[in-house]
Amino acid sequence: MAIVLGNYSFDEGRVSVAERQEEVGGRDGRVIVLKGMTPALASVAAVEAALDAILAAASDGAPVALSLRAGRRMWVTRSDFAREVARGSRVGSFALTLTAEVPWEESEAETVQTWSVSASGTGQGLAAAGNTWTPPRVTLTAADDLVCPELSDGDRSLVYPGVVEKGAVIVFDGAAEVITLDGEDVTPYGEGTFPRITPEGVTLTFRDDVTSSHMALVEAAWRDRWW
Repeated sequence: MAIVLGNYSFDEGRVSVAERQEEVGGRDGRVIVLKGMTPALASVAAVEAALDAILAAASDGAPVALSLRAGRRMWVTRSDFAREVARGSRVGSFALTLTAEVPWEESEAETVQTWSVSASGTGQGLAAAGNTWTPPRVTLTAADDLVCPELSDGDRSLVYPGVVEKGAVIVFDGAAEVITLDGEDVTPYGEGTFPRITPEGVTLTFRDDVTSSHMALVEAAWRDRWW
């Protein structure tokens, strides 16, 4: 498959990739080095433009998506770029160094599963397709008033100690570590730890208070991860 950086696609036959794990900003990160050449072009100006396009695709500010393997991406910024132009042959060469502060790859597409609950303690089996755990975004739409809704993966539990009224939507976003109720940030009221989904599989269990309706539509969405 083609290597894609932002909206730029590299010619597979003209670029090599080297990856290494490295401490970035005091924590585990990943460094990716792309080395390659342009084809022989009509003019030196065309070679310079081709190298400029690579440089423009590699942000040194906000992270951009890099896809090295089909269906996966990581978020990178540019840390170095070296270029040379062979004027006689009208060929350019480059070495582009990219840094991913978050060292894993994630799936480009989300996996989504939806089910209904009508009793406290209802569980749903979920499994990630990557090789490490991933935090789901779980959306509860209250079919009737929910009192103290809680989600647990068996090891980690997170509860909102309030009332989610009939028709309201509460979102436990594990990737962002944010809880919203009808779009309003209620994270400070949450108690516990966001659940995770693992390749081995977990049972995501819904619980609520005895005075609650126990009735909700549940949607779990996540991106698989690979180290």
